[in-house]
Amino acid sequence: MAEAESKFAALTADICDSIEKEKMSPKEGDAYFTLLYLIMDDSFPDLKLSQEMDGILFEGMRLHDYGKDYGANLNAMRILAKRILGRGDSRIQQD
Repeated sequence: MAEAESKFAALTADICDSIEKEKMSPKEGDAYFTLLYLIMDDSFPDLKLSQEMDGILFEGMRLHDYGKDYGANLNAMRILAKRILGRGDSRIQQD
């Protein structure tokens, strides 16, 4: 699970950068996170997500409202992704 979380966090950082650089629309980013959520929910209904992954998915599925007061916060998404990536090898060894 730790490897999947790390890849998910890296993807999150890439999507946030792409949105800020206008290489991807917020709506496209939202579609990625919504699809990932649906796949995980349908395929692994008993999967327990970390708080960070849950938070990223929540923010990611609000990207369609990015720029509005109640829309996604890219900085919050990056902070959560950095927490996951900061776990490093010690997290992998614990699993």
